[in-house]
Amino acid sequence: MTHQATQRCERVAITRIGENDFAEFPKSPSLQKFDPSDRKFVAVALTHHAKPAIANAVDSDWYNPKQALAEHGVKLDFLCPELF
Repeated sequence: MTHQATQRCERVAITRIGENDFAEFPKSPSLQKFDPSDRKFVAVALTHHAKPAIANAVDSDWYNPKQALAEHGVKLDFLCPELF
């Protein structure tokens, strides 16, 4: 939030569908149970032209679906993989 007016951040538009779903989030049975509150991060990463990796420190909700996310082009960077 503190860097959104600088060159450190780029804004991308994502399309909200309902409370916690986005048009840009992959429509896949393997991701159907993915945490709704985290879907915005996947939508942003997939919409950005560089397809940046999503950094995750200790949120275990991202570890189990890592393969399903990778199949849809989502790159994850686990900062503390020894904790999973």
